[in-house]
Amino acid sequence: MNWNDFTHNKISYSFSHLNPRVVSVTRAATNNFPAKTVRFFVSYSNHCFTKHFADNDDESLLYEDSERYFCRERYEGSLLLPGLIP
Repeated sequence: MNWNDFTHNKISYSFSHLNPRVVSVTRAATNNFPAKTVRFFVSYSNHCFTKHFADNDDESLLYEDSERYFCRERYEGSLLLPGLIP
């Protein structure tokens, strides 16, 4: 599933950084094992949303058909996820 962008108060927030992807990580060689590259599939869910009510019960913060509200603080944190996973 690819994430759709979210627009609130004429500001568009791109969620493309949360689209699923394949990540490759190389484990360094040790005395007992050679180096090895491992590939794995990463997908993200609901990192930018909260089940709690929005500020001032702002219904315009609901994301698409979900019952979750967009949260700017969580969004800012989600921008770090693609760099943290590998």
